[in-house]
Amino acid sequence: MAKVILDTPRQKVNRFSAWVLFMLRTSGKTQKALAAYIGVDQAGVSRKVKGQTPWKLKEFYQVQEFFGEEFKDE
Repeated sequence: MAKVILDTPRQKVNRFSAWVLFMLRTSGKTQKALAAYIGVDQAGVSRKVKGQTPWKLKEFYQVQEFFGEEFKDE
């Protein structure tokens, strides 16, 4: 029987943060613009993508709106 490995919430958050960094690099948008969109300062976005500050659920949806793309954790 195959062993099923479930991700921890931290691993999922890390993948979301990596996706945010990827989207920032490929979209030409800035951390400053993202910060203004979600209502934090640029340093706050930096802390979030580094895993130093947690993402709020509201921010998860706002980030996807900002980029116009859905985060797919597959």
